[in-house]
Amino acid sequence: MESFIELMKIFLPAILVFFTAFIFFEKAQKKQTTPATAPAPNKDEITKIVLPLKLKAYERLIIFMERMKPNSMIMRLNATSLNSGQLQLECLKAIRDEFEHNLSMQMYISESTWRHVKAAKEETLELVKIAGSKVTPGASGIDLAKAILALEAETKNIHLELAVDLLKAEVKTMI
Repeated sequence: MESFIELMKIFLPAILVFFTAFIFFEKAQKKQTTPATAPAPNKDEITKIVLPLKLKAYERLIIFMERMKPNSMIMRLNATSLNSGQLQLECLKAIRDEFEHNLSMQMYISESTWRHVKAAKEETLELVKIAGSKVTPGASGIDLAKAILALEAETKNIHLELAVDLLKAEVKTMI
C-alpha cells in the first residue's frame, strides 16, 4: 500500500500537469483557428465601402477618356509653343502617363470595358503617330494639331467613344 501511495505522489501531479498543458494548448489552438473577434462584415457593409470606390474608378476613367480626346489634349498641351515633333512626343507621353496613373482602376470595372479602355488608348496613340508621319519634320505644332484633328474627324476615334459609353452604362447598372 505504501508503494501505491508513493506512485500516486509521482503520477497524480504529472497527470494534473499534463491536463493543464493540454487545456492550455487546446485554447491557444482555438484562438489561432477562429477568426478575429470582430464579426465579418456583411454584404451591405461591403457595398457601402466598395460602391464609392467603384464610382470613383468610373469617374477617373471617364476623365481619362475625356482628357485623351485629341481636341482637349491639344488645347491642354499648348500646340502653339511646340514644333510638331515636340507636340507629338508630349501627346504620346500625356496619354501613356495618364493611362499608367489609372491602371489600378481596372479592378473595379468589367474586363470587356477595360479592354475597350485599352483599345481607346492604343487607337489614340496610333492616331497621333499617323498624324505625326503626315506632317513634315520641321512643321509647327499647329500643323500637327490640325493633322491630328483631321485624322480624328476621319476615323471618329470609335473606341474612345465606345469606352465612354460602356463606362457610363456600367455606372447606370450600379445605381
